Amino acid sequence: MCKINGKKLADIRTKNGISQAQFAKKVGISVGSVRNYEGGKTKDVNSKTVRLMAMVLNVAPEELDMEQDLGRDVMAGRRENAHHKFNTENRYMTPFHTQRLIIDMRNGNDSICEDEAKRALERTQQISVGDKKYAVVKTISINIPKWQRDTDREKCHEIAENYNENKYDPIKVYIYNGKMYVADGAHRLIAYLMRGTEYILVELMTCETEKEAAVTFLTQSFGVRRMSQNDMWRAAIEANLVQYTTLRSLCMECKIQIKADLYKIDNPVGTLNTVSGTILRMAVKDTVLLKRIFEMIKRLNWNASDASPYKTYILGTLKNLYATYNGREDELENLLMITCKGATYYEEKVCTTLTQCRLYDMISEDLEKTNVLLKKTVTE
Repeated sequence: MCKINGKKLADIRTKNGISQAQFAKKVGISVGSVRNYEGGKTKDVNSKTVRLMAMVLNVAPEELDMEQDLGRDVMAGRRENAHHKFNTENRYMTPFHTQRLIIDMRNGNDSICEDEAKRALERTQQISVGDKKYAVVKTISINIPKWQRDTDREKCHEIAENYNENKYDPIKVYIYNGKMYVADGAHRLIAYLMRGTEYILVELMTCETEKEAAVTFLTQSFGVRRMSQNDMWRAAIEANLVQYTTLRSLCMECKIQIKADLYKIDNPVGTLNTVSGTILRMAVKDTVLLKRIFEMIKRLNWNASDASPYKTYILGTLKNLYATYNGREDELENLLMITCKGATYYEEKVCTTLTQCRLYDMISEDLEKTNVLLKKTVTE
């Protein structure tokens, strides 16, 4: 059902020089119905009748839909507010905060989500190219799933200010619990909202679960910016990818907070700020060793520093040291505790050495000095 704009209907009909009787006959409704629509007594009209009215008056159906006026008011009244929010927030916004922004822009009209999802399903029967199905939907009806990447507001501004419709593919959406969600194109969605674009073309995916949508996000071949491992983290967890879930379980066991993860650990011992491919591979291929490294970092009190010790090159250095001391791991850990313990050592030597090779050489040299002193002490 649509809510007809009676005043606009009367104005357009009059401008076209069509009487109420002629209009009623061409549309296939009674003259009384036309009077009720134009007089505001009846506002709800089925979509088919609105399309017929629009065809007779030679206008787009949206011109007669009162909800379009509401959408314009919301966009006009909220566009500046959206820019203001993006300018005052941090550069990156979590999916939760981005979703709150969209909800705020709806101005309380949340029913639009389910209404547009139903219409999208109807419209995809009319717009299809091969196996792909498309629909034109109201921009503010689309939601952000919790596993989406963080929104880069500067990228949204860039897209909005330099928009070229030939440059971007339609946003991919899926329907979950009766509402539309973005599978790919969250930055473009916010850019459209910032531009005040009322309607956009979307590709409707046939995902039956959020896991399928998350996999699509992970395997996409296009996007507005290169995706980092952190961008993909939430989607990978939703898709239950082994590397990610293994690392997540290991970090939770060791009480290490993964920055990109939605689950927040109480009193974590430290934070893994960046999830790299190297760390993901270690989590799967060297699970026991990685856990041992995490525990060693805690024993050394390196996590007491403000600078996170869970960086790829630091973990890689410790991995190489364990390989060097293969079969003598206890000896290595004893030397580390004597030589490298404390946040002061970490801040003065470890986090100021920014390459894995140099860090390995530096720690190896310090350990060797300690080893020589220990042997000398035993000899004496």
